[in-house]
Amino acid sequence: MFVNPGKSLKKMGGIVLFVGMIISTIGGVWMFYLADQASRSYSSEDTFRGLIFGGIIIIVIGLFISYLMSIFIVAFGELVENSTAIKKNLSDLSTHQSGKCI
Repeated sequence: MFVNPGKSLKKMGGIVLFVGMIISTIGGVWMFYLADQASRSYSSEDTFRGLIFGGIIIIVIGLFISYLMSIFIVAFGELVENSTAIKKNLSDLSTHQSGKCI
């Protein structure tokens, strides 16, 4: 589980993107459903338009935030992988040198 945290973080970024996209899409579609229900009742036209607009906003902003969060998580995973590689290269370099000053 903690063998390669950088790779795990990158996978987690993809999962966050996928789940966030699904949740925001379901939320937006739910608002469309509520708009449909409001149009069938005695609600005003403003309620219908507001729910449709709200559904579109939920989908667009939800997708954007999910994408942004996944970029940060994947970038941090890349930093962890690079840090691990640098540490490994430095330890290999120090074991191969035989008392020489750099």
